[in-house]
Amino acid sequence: MRRLLYPIVFLALLFSGCSRAVKSGRGGLVIFYISNLPRDDAGWAELKSAIDEYEDPLVIVDDTDCFDYESMAFWDGQKEIYMLESLGCDLCFPPATWQLVGSRRLHDISNRAEFFLVGLDLADDSGQHVLSRYMIRQHSPYRLAFSAPARPFEEYELEGYSYLPLDSMLKVTSTFLALQSDFFFFFGSLEDSVTAGVDILKRGGENKILNARFLSRFEYKLKEQGFNPGQGDTSPLALWEAYEDTLDDVVLAEIDGPIDADSLNRLCEVAVAKLSYSIALPAGTVVFLPDSFITADIPAGEITFGIMRRITRPEIFVYVPSSNLEEDSGSDEIDVYSAEGVTGAIVAFSTLSGSVRAVRPTGITSARIIREMFRMEEEP
Repeated sequence: MRRLLYPIVFLALLFSGCSRAVKSGRGGLVIFYISNLPRDDAGWAELKSAIDEYEDPLVIVDDTDCFDYESMAFWDGQKEIYMLESLGCDLCFPPATWQLVGSRRLHDISNRAEFFLVGLDLADDSGQHVLSRYMIRQHSPYRLAFSAPARPFEEYELEGYSYLPLDSMLKVTSTFLALQSDFFFFFGSLEDSVTAGVDILKRGGENKILNARFLSRFEYKLKEQGFNPGQGDTSPLALWEAYEDTLDDVVLAEIDGPIDADSLNRLCEVAVAKLSYSIALPAGTVVFLPDSFITADIPAGEITFGIMRRITRPEIFVYVPSSNLEEDSGSDEIDVYSAEGVTGAIVAFSTLSGSVRAVRPTGITSARIIREMFRMEEEP
């Protein structure tokens, strides 16, 4: 009986310590809400300088145009992670463009980034969350939770993704976070139905600094102000460009003789076909590369990633079912789709027209194709 008593007493003490309420105390947090990232080197330097003026701020990036399609296509998310980490990003609400890299790649980016990528209502076809649903941060004596819904991709309907009903998701999440945190900040629309325990903050607009002063566990004051950036010397963009230049030292392959756009395009087709085997696509899928995917000849000798970056058109490749294309007898592309036994095709996203109603991200980008091309060259 005494042997059983010791574990029971230990567990009782443990749980009593875990459930002890946090003592009330004053605290504050400076939140940088960035809805418009800079587009030049000077702007990046000034933004980083403004952030560095504060001690341990929370940096949230919510830019719907955060990095362009070409960057995501070629760098496969590598540049985006590098830039935001250099900026000191803590939390990112990724724009819908990032979904074009596919759910597997987006999940991989979310796992290896040093900051949180959050999309409360974004799930894949199997119902699994692709990104984190929320972030909890300990600050002063309080635990603060942050979340936001994912932004739907407006131009095309993306198959492979689903947006869970936000009304039900918000209720479940807020109930859970009520047990895990003291305040739950939800970045959404002011028209959204407010659930008990949820503090709604409006998304979009200009960049702003939110100065939160916590008076008690149940009360806080929030003050907004604009940026007053100073001049900085070190820019994340300059750091990336210096790193980017080193890619010319990374040799992908050594070519004995000169190669041209046609031979590289043929090699690309083989690489895309091979990559497509790892994706659950229907039988009868064909590969359709744009004629301008390789934009220039490259000389004989050592082929580097930097050289391929300059001669390869950045592309993200998606799967298009043949049923989602309107009939157009004047288009050679439609003839490919309508061939007997063809269920759909892997095509460059930039070549799609408004006649396409739905596409499925494959996670295949020009960067992955290049790596696969020269990995095959090295095989015996």
